[in-house]
Amino acid sequence: MVEPGGEEARPLLDSAHNDCPQRKALPALCDPRRLAHRLLVLAFMCFLGFGSYFCYDNPAALQTQVQRDMKVNTATFMALYAWYSWPNVVLCFFGGFLIDRVFGIR
Repeated sequence: MVEPGGEEARPLLDSAHNDCPQRKALPALCDPRRLAHRLLVLAFMCFLGFGSYFCYDNPAALQTQVQRDMKVNTATFMALYAWYSWPNVVLCFFGGFLIDRVFGIR
């Protein structure tokens, strides 16, 4: 298509003539600039904390039932609970390394 001035009209999002590649419009939940996306991420982050505390504190609340059903004493139950919790002490350093050095912002 030729304009009246003799120049050829170019499409606005032509990847050959612009620095930005052509993109499709993202839904509101997938676009980090939209409020809906931010609220969804906030809700997931809140439930992540709730789920973590629920999963790691639930065995302590069920101590008497676990001891009765598994027929273990308090020392054995506490050792089991310690082995259940210790990976969190070590894996946070590994996860921090991955976030900072491997997957972080360059």
